[in-house]
Amino acid sequence: HMIALYFTAEPKAAEDFLKEVEEWEAEELEREEQHYEDLERYVKTLSKTELQEQLLSALIELEELQNWG
Repeated sequence: HMIALYFTAEPKAAEDFLKEVEEWEAEELEREEQHYEDLERYVKTLSKTELQEQLLSALIELEELQNWG
């Protein structure tokens, strides 16, 4: 409740805070997109055998998480 009172008394602070949150969210989205682009580039460098091994490993890990998570 103290925060609400502060933002009521200082509306500029609320605006600044919301702007910072929006900027952080946009940066986080950009980092996530960059990560997936990097991951895609990495996957494209793998051989068929490496891809099969990675897929099998990922499927086993996913199954274990579902069964034990």
